[in-house]
Amino acid sequence: MALGITTGMGSSSVAAKQYHEVPVPDVEGPITGGVRTGKPMTATVADIDKYSYTEEEYFISGTAQQLVNDSDETASYTTRVLVYRPSGPSQFNGTLAINWANVTEGNDVPFSFANKFDYAMREGYVLVIASVQKVGADALREWDPERYAAISHPGDAYSYDIFSQLIQAFRARPRPDPDPIAKLNVRNVIAMGISQSAMYLHTYINEVQEAHDIVDGFIPESIPLKWFAPGSQRRVRDDLVPVLWVNTETEVRNFGYPGTTNPREDGGLFKLWEVAGATHTNNYSMVYRDKVNARDQGADVEWNPEAMRHYGEQGGSDCPSNLFPHQYVHRAALHQMNRWLTRNKEAASAPRLERADNEPKKDKFGNAVGGLRLPVVDVPVALYESNDCMVMRGRTEQFDGETLHELYPTHDEYVRKMQSAVDAAVEGGWLVENDGKYLMEAARASSIPEPSA
Repeated sequence: MALGITTGMGSSSVAAKQYHEVPVPDVEGPITGGVRTGKPMTATVADIDKYSYTEEEYFISGTAQQLVNDSDETASYTTRVLVYRPSGPSQFNGTLAINWANVTEGNDVPFSFANKFDYAMREGYVLVIASVQKVGADALREWDPERYAAISHPGDAYSYDIFSQLIQAFRARPRPDPDPIAKLNVRNVIAMGISQSAMYLHTYINEVQEAHDIVDGFIPESIPLKWFAPGSQRRVRDDLVPVLWVNTETEVRNFGYPGTTNPREDGGLFKLWEVAGATHTNNYSMVYRDKVNARDQGADVEWNPEAMRHYGEQGGSDCPSNLFPHQYVHRAALHQMNRWLTRNKEAASAPRLERADNEPKKDKFGNAVGGLRLPVVDVPVALYESNDCMVMRGRTEQFDGETLHELYPTHDEYVRKMQSAVDAAVEGGWLVENDGKYLMEAARASSIPEPSA
């Protein structure tokens, strides 16, 4: 699997391959019970029945090594995974996407899952949320001491080997008993993670992937290309398996530190997308997180993505969020990576954001110039700012009526321009077809060129 292509195309060699460097861990589950909700912590709030998907939690146990500290020390661990799989084997597309859960807030937050599950479940992926870091594992036990009494994490120096072993639970032949994915044949594994999780994936790519050779492609998201983890100060390797790195304007600004004037060019098996209009934390996944947290604290919640449909017709509070629909780019990235692995078609290259004094260059409306562009910045109805009172969340300012009427004399003109931009984005690979349809439904239902109340 040196290039992650020939073994990722559904050939018989994939099923036969053994990952000798990675032990097969013990698996227990599905896990039930507990003293809180009777469900897993951070279980989805979405209605996955409509996709004919199941959600199950498993404990994974084994002995892990420290892989990045020049240490031979080993330690036992028990952590958990949340597994989302199609109810029937014919629905499975052969690809498993595993989310290294983000723990910046002190517990697991599956941001990558939140952004991608709608697309992924429509297309038949297996999705796994992995509790890889100690903070997240400890939070499970604190939240429900009965359900998670067995959870034990030796520390983040072991997290890289733990991650490999979690993946091995889905790739090993013969499969562990119980089998978390009911004998589905995994042909490709895509590892994904946002922010701190992407930082760890950077280290994993540079320090672990060559030896373990168990991941077929990586989608690190929303982290500067050089950050704080061991190994991440080095240029991310582009000679092992495909890497599609997705960044926002916030990362161009480098979180308020000196920005990047000369972004890395695509080459080898590496692609970089810099997304115009996007901020480090996007509204869609943050609302999802808020719903999950509220449910885990006993609230009765409903996940309603329709509430975020009119992305450009909100905003204006003292400290609003950026409502740019960045989740669409996350979904397109998964689609492009899977196509890269299964059809040997490289992910599309995107222009870099234009810079001015280490900042994203802005047009006359205040929106970024260049970069990967969704229709909402090419046919704008609002300013999407990435740097405001909350540096990672930005703000949205709807255009006033005069500006909207100047840009779009009639509603039909706005819809026509949106349709043209949506068609171009789908053709370019920045937008999956279903999300393009959703954008057009929103455009037709909007009041543009009249401002919303």
